[in-house]
Amino acid sequence: MPFDFSIIIPTYNSEKTLEAALSSCLNQGVSVEVVVVDGNSHDSTVEIASSHAIEPFVVSEPDKGIYDAINKGLRLATGRLIGVLGSDDELEPSALIKLKNLHDRTRTDIVFGSANMVSQAGDVELRKDEAYGPGALLSGIPFCHNAMFATQSCVQRVGEYDNSLMICADAAWVHRAIRLGCTASGIPDPVVRFSLGGVSSVSAAEIMSETYRVIAANFSSITPAEAKVFIEAVRRWRAVEPALEIAGRYPQDLVLQEAVAHAFKGVLPAAARAERPALTMRVAARLRRLFQSKSPFL
Repeated sequence: MPFDFSIIIPTYNSEKTLEAALSSCLNQGVSVEVVVVDGNSHDSTVEIASSHAIEPFVVSEPDKGIYDAINKGLRLATGRLIGVLGSDDELEPSALIKLKNLHDRTRTDIVFGSANMVSQAGDVELRKDEAYGPGALLSGIPFCHNAMFATQSCVQRVGEYDNSLMICADAAWVHRAIRLGCTASGIPDPVVRFSLGGVSSVSAAEIMSETYRVIAANFSSITPAEAKVFIEAVRRWRAVEPALEIAGRYPQDLVLQEAVAHAFKGVLPAAARAERPALTMRVAARLRRLFQSKSPFL
């Protein structure tokens, strides 16, 4: 019988937090395979992983960064649903049984939950997620990456993480899943305690710069600078009108038009909605073909 879940844990000198991460995978009410992919640590990380009660599969060798480690884990994972857990993160109690029950009901390509974001001071705040779908192509990752699990077939379809990205390859992976038409279902319950101490959490300027490039790569038209305008509008940091003006410059970019229609529906002024042409069934079918034909790396 295959494992219900495979959990990939990338590590590097993680001796202070790994035990808690591994322990959180126990007693989840499902069968769990843990794949620890270590970047040749110089502390006791490998010894902790190798001696743990759940007997994780451990690989320790130099790598090219966290996404390279995750890709190695994807090639080794055998579970029905595959996810990633940071070495300083923890699964919430009963998280996996809730997600298994969700997948048993929905059979979607991806299942996800909410995330408790834990600051370095220990303060906890529930992440404000966004809707999964075309509108998310104009924003970052719609939910916490470590609260997401994908089926084997979905992973094979979407492919590995883009190692040319240092911080936002997780958002790019989810965006590819959206463009390829992968389905997703979620629950409001928090399923992971996500530590905000990692590089991708504290390098604000770097993460936003890379996010703009990831967003722009979803479309045939917009620049990273224009992507900045879209994400600010989607997240209500700035007015919507400049984003609509940019969208109006590229009527031929049907993927962009579909994303805008989903991202801003219900919040546009009535006059702006009236000016937007409705998508016909023929255009919608063409959009589906476009999503399916996009190459894994743009």
